[in-house]
Amino acid sequence: MEIQNPTNINRKEHLQEERVLSFTQVLEEEPFILTDSTLFLEKNDSSWYQKDVYFCHAYSRLNCSLLERVLSSLENAQELLRKPNVSTVSKVVDEIARAKNMIQHKQAFLNEEERRSVQRRAKKEYTKTQGEMLFADISFAYNEIERISRKKIFVPANKRAFQELELIVNEVTEKSRAKLDYSNRYGEEYIPKKADLHADEELATAALYLCLIDGKSSCVLTADSDLYRIVSNMFWIFTRGELILREEQPTYALKTSPIKVYFQVGSSLLKELINTSKFSNSYFNDRPRLLNRLRDVQSNLSLQENFLRRE
Repeated sequence: MEIQNPTNINRKEHLQEERVLSFTQVLEEEPFILTDSTLFLEKNDSSWYQKDVYFCHAYSRLNCSLLERVLSSLENAQELLRKPNVSTVSKVVDEIARAKNMIQHKQAFLNEEERRSVQRRAKKEYTKTQGEMLFADISFAYNEIERISRKKIFVPANKRAFQELELIVNEVTEKSRAKLDYSNRYGEEYIPKKADLHADEELATAALYLCLIDGKSSCVLTADSDLYRIVSNMFWIFTRGELILREEQPTYALKTSPIKVYFQVGSSLLKELINTSKFSNSYFNDRPRLLNRLRDVQSNLSLQENFLRRE
């Protein structure tokens, strides 16, 4: 649930105008929106569970002001998912379900600790603390988000094409090292990073599928800078690699049915990092190592023939 800060991203190279919009503006402007699971929290609160909850053994020790902000962000996420033009992908729902299970496991642990504490003090009456009530509300909110999001999963009409495209995205992402490893960000005192469910890759695949197969524009909302790199690298693969020497459609589609990536800044604003109708491959000119990796990935990319020969 860590929100990443793309401080190393310099967008001047590809001459794309920066736009900062509110969530409301994006909802009104974009016809089809794919959302990630890490939204609405301020950057300083993004690791709230790892830093403030994981080692906690009593509801009374919880930071209630922090829990109130987390609860507010979850309520905003529910509202977003209920919008008719918002969808997500199955692996994002898996991330939500994993977070829900983690919260509920902690809730059960804290409930048991509270029960034992009451018994030791021989108290006949028990009054719930504010922390306990807030944590119960957060647990319920995660249940609701999972329930709503399962109804909003994007289902492609051509599942085989989607699966082949996802394999290409996974391969390019892995070999180009588009995803950063934050497993040691906090050192040994914090819990280790969970196994990667590859939700970012599936979100990128869904956006590419809508563009290349359905001819529809879409955008992705995220607080994860990995998505910026994944979509950028796929843009190069489809517009500059030998992958398209016999096929001009990908370049045309990326310009006429653009993919946008919006990155969350603050709790209520989104910055447009990518718009493929404006994006330029000059972005890669000052990144020789990345360019060499992409060229190597492209030359060894599997499944490209089957995907591009599709009627």
